[in-house]
Amino acid sequence: MKANIRTTLKIATLLCTLFFANCTMNNFVDPQEIGPLNYLALGDSYTIGQGVDEAVRWPNQLADKLIENGFDVDKVDIIAQTGWKTSNLLNAIENTELAEYKTWCPY
Repeated sequence: MKANIRTTLKIATLLCTLFFANCTMNNFVDPQEIGPLNYLALGDSYTIGQGVDEAVRWPNQLADKLIENGFDVDKVDIIAQTGWKTSNLLNAIENTELAEYKTWCPY
C-alpha cells in the first residue's frame, strides 16, 4: 500500500510540474471556452484558514478572484485540517471521490 502511495505522489508531482511548465502568465485564457471550474484545495491549517471566516480562506479568495475575472467557478472543496501531517492528507485524499477534478491547461 505504501508503494502505491509513493508512486501516486511521484506521478502527481510529475503532472503538476508539467502543468506549470506549460502554463505561463502570458497565455490568455478565455473563461467562456473552458466552462465551469471545480477547485480542490489540499493542505493543513493554512489551507483551511484556521481562525478566519470561511469567506477569507485562501481557496475561497482565489475562487472569488476567478469569478471577478469572468470564470465560472462551480465548486470549491477543501481537504484540510489543522494539525494534519502528510499521511493524514493522503488518507483523506484516498477516501475522497476525485473524478470531478482534473488538471486543465489550454496549451
